[in-house]
Amino acid sequence: MQTEQKNSNLISVAKIMAPFGIKGLAKIKSFMSNPVEIFQHVLFDEENKEYKFTLINELPKGLFIVKINNISNRTEIETFGKRTFYINRSELPEADEDEFYISDLKQLPILDENSLQVGCVNEIYNFGAGDILEIKFLDGKKVFYPFNKACFPTITKEHITFIASNYIQEDALDNKNQEEPPESE
Repeated sequence: MQTEQKNSNLISVAKIMAPFGIKGLAKIKSFMSNPVEIFQHVLFDEENKEYKFTLINELPKGLFIVKINNISNRTEIETFGKRTFYINRSELPEADEDEFYISDLKQLPILDENSLQVGCVNEIYNFGAGDILEIKFLDGKKVFYPFNKACFPTITKEHITFIASNYIQEDALDNKNQEEPPESE
């Protein structure tokens, strides 16, 4: 599930991927764990305007062809761009002990094995093979890591523990091991 957080009470649950056809339909991606649940909620955009989706066709991988409100032509739906839609957090169940909403993980501090902060969660992606965390390190560098227990063994509402040695060779962590270039004469 990807999310953009505009307000801590809103959770992103869907995004327009593209217009579909000439009658104002849209292809949307649902970020909900059960994708069809999107049709049980009133959705909001960034400006807090309400939207209701009507299912036209279900596609694989959480994609749907939908009619949004009373939009009836392609030009109208094109003005939406890749708009993100939200629901109120109160409409979702509480996450279990080992579950988190993506919006709760964003900007969470990343600590190393010695409990020293090394960065924060910048973004969470899923390209079909599992969740990937983008860590923004304190030096500003951003790196992707698989979101699994081997790499991130401890996750709390306050921080995430990151075991870099599980994914990076010690040589890469220690620039001192790199050979100096030969001096020119």
